[in-house]
Amino acid sequence: MLLYKNRLAYYFVTSFSFILGCTLMLFFLHTITLKPNTPSNENRIKLLVLVLSSIQNRIQRDTIRETWAQATDDVKILFVISKDEFLIAEKLVNDDILVVDAEEGYRLLTRKLIASFSSVCNIDFDYLLKCDDDSFVNIPLIVNELEHMPKKRFYWGYFDGNANVKKRGKFKEIEWVLCDRYLPYALGGGYVLSKDLIIYIVKNRDYLRYVDHSVIKYE
Repeated sequence: MLLYKNRLAYYFVTSFSFILGCTLMLFFLHTITLKPNTPSNENRIKLLVLVLSSIQNRIQRDTIRETWAQATDDVKILFVISKDEFLIAEKLVNDDILVVDAEEGYRLLTRKLIASFSSVCNIDFDYLLKCDDDSFVNIPLIVNELEHMPKKRFYWGYFDGNANVKKRGKFKEIEWVLCDRYLPYALGGGYVLSKDLIIYIVKNRDYLRYVDHSVIKYE
């Protein structure tokens, strides 16, 4: 009788241990292995830099590649250039060229900029820095400053709120009627926009007026 009770206790303990082990294993698989996929920030770009350049400015692009473009993993730098067959060789060597379907020309810079914004909307980034190929950018300093900045409705740069409306010369503006000064805007040598503003500009590009000297004004 005692042997029977010992065997019964042994079977009970063994079964309980087996059930407990299976339960713990299923819980572990559910919480660790089989948990739903969550978005990863590993491939997210903190700062996307668009450098507006021209086909003939290869020296400027190579200089940037060898200097301030040596950025961190969360920064991506692209040179924005209008479509041209002479870019084929450079693209084979460098994976940093964004070709846009927009004509070259100083008076067409706004169209080129909007085209570049449209091309990068699907890239996962927080901020976009627009600059020119004659600009020098302190990437680590800017990234550090952006850590403390808002990620929505953010427009950052060196602002000019006292620019006179040009009445003559190659920058002549005959359709400006709001006031005797241009509205405050960040100078084109370098400014930062949060991604929501990039998306807003792209979605509303058909309602914007493209003016000669890279200033966007609403109708």
